[in-house]
Amino acid sequence: MYQVLAGIRPAPAGPGFKRTILIPAVVGDLSWVKARHRSLYGEIVSSWTRDKNKVTMAVTIPPNTTATAYVPAGNAAVVTESGRPAASAPSVKFLRMEDGAAVFAVESGRYRFASERNSQ
Repeated sequence: MYQVLAGIRPAPAGPGFKRTILIPAVVGDLSWVKARHRSLYGEIVSSWTRDKNKVTMAVTIPPNTTATAYVPAGNAAVVTESGRPAASAPSVKFLRMEDGAAVFAVESGRYRFASERNSQ
């Protein structure tokens, strides 16, 4: 379930979770999910909560690894990381919008993203 609902997946280009892909499944009437995976590099954590259209996603990426985080959002401009616009947050780089998610490259560390799913 950590791969589906929490969305913790290894990237094909980074075996052993050297690179992680985080694509949470914010589905149905679930209001939260939290999962952990112990990789060769350390613990990867992905959790999310939902309150109406607001989604908060917290992730932990172990040292010496990177991740691609898919944050559910209708518009990348409304995504924040630790209360500031995600695009200006340290160690976070906006990549693109894809299938209802703002996609960010993140370095090792802890991040707390927040967004509105239906913002246009």
